[in-house]
Amino acid sequence: MSTPRELNRKRAKRPKIRRVKCDETRPECLRCQRFGRGYCDGYENTRVDPPERKAILPKVFSTISEPSPKRDPVIQVFKNQDEFSCFRLYCEEVAPQLSYSNRSVWHQLLLQAGQHQPFIRDAIITIGALNRSMKKIDLRTSPIPTGRKPSMVPDGQEDPNAARIHAFALEHYGEFLQGAKSNITIMTKEQGRRIAMIACLLVVCIENMQYRFQNALSHAQKGLHLLDELRDATPTSRSEDGLSSPVPEHVEDELVQQFNRMEIVVMGMYDARVPSAHRKLKQEGYLSIKDMPDRFTSVEQARLYLDLIMRRTFHFMSSALADDQASYIRWDDFPPDVESEADSPRPPLDVSTWFRNTPDEISVEQEIYVAENRRWQRAYEHIFRAAQQNLDRVESIRAILLKIHSLAITVRSAGHLSKTELVYDNYMPEFREIISLSRTLLNHPQSDKFFADGRFCFDMGLIYPLMTPAMSCRDRKVRREAISLLGVRQWREAQWSSEPSVDVAEFLMDVEEEGVDTDYIPEWARARLSGVDADLELRTIKLHCIRGVGADAEHREQLRYYGTKG
Repeated sequence: MSTPRELNRKRAKRPKIRRVKCDETRPECLRCQRFGRGYCDGYENTRVDPPERKAILPKVFSTISEPSPKRDPVIQVFKNQDEFSCFRLYCEEVAPQLSYSNRSVWHQLLLQAGQHQPFIRDAIITIGALNRSMKKIDLRTSPIPTGRKPSMVPDGQEDPNAARIHAFALEHYGEFLQGAKSNITIMTKEQGRRIAMIACLLVVCIENMQYRFQNALSHAQKGLHLLDELRDATPTSRSEDGLSSPVPEHVEDELVQQFNRMEIVVMGMYDARVPSAHRKLKQEGYLSIKDMPDRFTSVEQARLYLDLIMRRTFHFMSSALADDQASYIRWDDFPPDVESEADSPRPPLDVSTWFRNTPDEISVEQEIYVAENRRWQRAYEHIFRAAQQNLDRVESIRAILLKIHSLAITVRSAGHLSKTELVYDNYMPEFREIISLSRTLLNHPQSDKFFADGRFCFDMGLIYPLMTPAMSCRDRKVRREAISLLGVRQWREAQWSSEPSVDVAEFLMDVEEEGVDTDYIPEWARARLSGVDADLELRTIKLHCIRGVGADAEHREQLRYYGTKG
């Protein structure tokens, strides 16, 4: 027990607290701030949460994502929880799936641009919201009475959240368009061109996600015109290589390469550019192809060269048919502001007349582009074989997809200028390999990262190559395998959707097999697709084809609802 003397000693060691009257200011009185801590007991630094902000949408919408933006200063740029949730959804879920190859444009470049340009951030929020609102959309619909829009929700059940989120997306889309219009005009020429190209990619992406394919193609055409202007304004060796940006200090290589991939999509669907443009662009990157490595060092290097080869080949095919039918598969009611030299009438019934006067030099030139693809395949063979031996790696999916693209362009270029559909019989090995490799990808344990149900990708992927055997292979078993793979799940790539693609292929197959009892499809029964008229409101497609050749050729057409068999 301590004695009074010992207690006095202990008290003497404690510093005395100066008695300064507290003014009760929280969390620390003004006197303490003036004289230093310890002059009064003060108050606890009680945390007071800021008042909860009101969301612009009903509370149920805020279930998009769990994290709260209250504490992180980085996300204070967002007005509410919904903006943050959709932005985060884009970063974590949408951006990784928008490209099958180099994803830096969607993962990094756009996000960095959004830090400096709020209207670009609005577009990113729009894409995230559209992705969320479309998660329950089903392309497989049932026949409906004329004039009534089919349900886009499985089993006809409306999703109340989807409607609200879609309205939220459109609101931010409008803010993005307005911001782009008002800001780009006051930028410097170099900065304005770059931001205009970024805005173009975002518009094309958003329009495609909403199934507004005509608008998407129209804006893509205008974007390609921007790229042509950039190259013409900077006549350097880089502007002619077809692989990189002519001015990387102003416009990144990755941005130009994304435009190059978008050009492939445009030419694979509908290219309204004038024939003179194709004749010029088919020479793009000539020296790059001439100096192409004999052995590629990476998948990315091989992809850049294959993109260039495919663009050159498409431009050649369009220029070769410019005097006859440069594009006979098209969307009706295409926006009138798209540049075109002709009204694109229906093709003549006897399609063989398109090529009767084809000069020999066209055939010689065709072989040049075919040879470029063969060179690419040889330089890529070791990478392709390594991918087949290491299928557990995600990178193998991208590597095999490039091989499929090369096989598809081989067949497409051969049949494009042919006077007869019989030419496709020579490409059975390519058809079978496309199907075999496609099955490998769709059955891959990580295929959902690329071809998941409801997924949308900005680039060409697997649908266009699979349509090659589905439309042009006349081996009944092989053709049905291709159609079956297209229908195994519902995914979208640019303007292509797997379900409507099944309808197109089945339409041609039904027309060709009508009245034919043998496994072999004779020439008189073979058909070419000659028109696709899409009604995006009713979600119908009116398909046209020409069956047979010569005087016996006949026009066939059929109306189908997306994803139905009737």
